[in-house]
Amino acid sequence: MRSGPLRLRLDQGMREAVAERYERAGSAVERTHCQMVLLADEGRSIQEIAWLAEVHRVIDLDPHTVGVDSAVWTTRLLADYLERMTGHRTGIEAVRVHLHRLGYVCKRPTWSLKRKSTEQAGWVKKRVRVEALLAAAASPEPPPIDELLPDPLLRDEVPEDLPWLLRLLPRADLYLQDEVEVALHPTLTRVWCRKGRRGQRLVEAPGNNAKEYGFGLVDWRDGWFDWRRAPKRSAPPLCAQLRRAVERSQARGRMALVLLDNLGTHTPEGSLLVRALLEELRGSTRAGLHPDL
Repeated sequence: MRSGPLRLRLDQGMREAVAERYERAGSAVERTHCQMVLLADEGRSIQEIAWLAEVHRVIDLDPHTVGVDSAVWTTRLLADYLERMTGHRTGIEAVRVHLHRLGYVCKRPTWSLKRKSTEQAGWVKKRVRVEALLAAAASPEPPPIDELLPDPLLRDEVPEDLPWLLRLLPRADLYLQDEVEVALHPTLTRVWCRKGRRGQRLVEAPGNNAKEYGFGLVDWRDGWFDWRRAPKRSAPPLCAQLRRAVERSQARGRMALVLLDNLGTHTPEGSLLVRALLEELRGSTRAGLHPDL
């Protein structure tokens, strides 16, 4: 690459127009173009102008795509990569300043997970059921259904079994159950991202990862908590946890009403163990299992 300066001849009016456009630019692309023109007008080297263009090109890319062995960009990695590509060496502070000028800030990224729960049939009714039960459980006697709806426009989405469930609440313990995955993901640290929530960078999770699963169940009213670990997210540890919750409620002379997410192993249709457990409990005590979360 040539090392000499790239000189443009701008008069004062043109220079001011480019500078004003830079201040009003609505995108990083436009700001980069304006900055490159101003640098060329100042007689800066071709390497320096190429450095700026490469910053803009790679900052939104996964570093792996350009041969850098990292999930995220840091100012040090970016400075070293740009020196290799353009021959122009700068410190990490110069990288930071240029990224700020391009509209980037340093914040923590998040994992890329695509959830499709909102696409499932009956999702609104399930959410209404959950929201109403949690709100009603906070009162000694459940208030009217209309007062429990998060939005009055959802009146037509009230599930048919909700009035029956609300009548059970005064003599039932309401539990929430969920699992957590403990995995050897790399630590997420702050990286350069565009401003705003939509600018948050997504980090590709590793394909092979050592994992364990925690099974947690909590009484929504008094905070009683049951916790166990298991090597798999499967029906056996779930059923054991549900059995402990039922035994606790039975000892208190109450029913057990459990809210879970709609994972296949949480439903009678998706798990023979869950189906057998519910059949067994129907013969000894009253229990409710609702995969709604």
